[in-house]
Amino acid sequence: VLIVDCRYDYEFQGGHIRDQHPDVVVHHAPPDAQKLLEKMLFGPTAQFYGPETCVIFHCEFSQKRGPAMFYHIRSIDRLFSKYPNLNYPEMYIMKGGYNEFFQTMEGKFQAFCTPMKYVTMMDKAFRHKLQEQNRRLGKKRHTGRRAANVLDSDDESTPLARRAANVVDSDDESTPLARRAANVVDSDDEST
Repeated sequence: VLIVDCRYDYEFQGGHIRDQHPDVVVHHAPPDAQKLLEKMLFGPTAQFYGPETCVIFHCEFSQKRGPAMFYHIRSIDRLFSKYPNLNYPEMYIMKGGYNEFFQTMEGKFQAFCTPMKYVTMMDKAFRHKLQEQNRRLGKKRHTGRRAANVLDSDDESTPLARRAANVVDSDDESTPLARRAANVVDSDDEST
């Protein structure tokens, strides 16, 4: 089991699920660490993970950051896999996020947290860290332009670029990813 905690650094350091069992790995992947998580799951070190690995994503409430990372990794998995197969078929979003996990059963799961605390994203003591994180993310949120650049590029040296080129060159729009890729290529709007 791989648990991916998508909360900001100060939230994670303020309390997170710990590696209680040898078969459970907790990985901290805040929203600006998508590339690191991609390398971990699909790069050369991916040999330690695969179809038998259950991947669970969460953030504070599992409403935005956790699901966003889940969908990002799922789309990458679709790029590298021949439909309907996946490298990670067992991927989930933790219901209620760390908030619900920490408070479940009057705190009985708190023993699985280290430290046994819970720092919220909006904690006033970390307001400056939240603002810093938002500024950093604001500079990195260029996914529409990046996708357009990958799809417009003739450089197919990476597996992702080759797969994207194959999806775009194909007339088969039977998968959601192929339809999305076709829409990105047909669109002149690079702001998405």
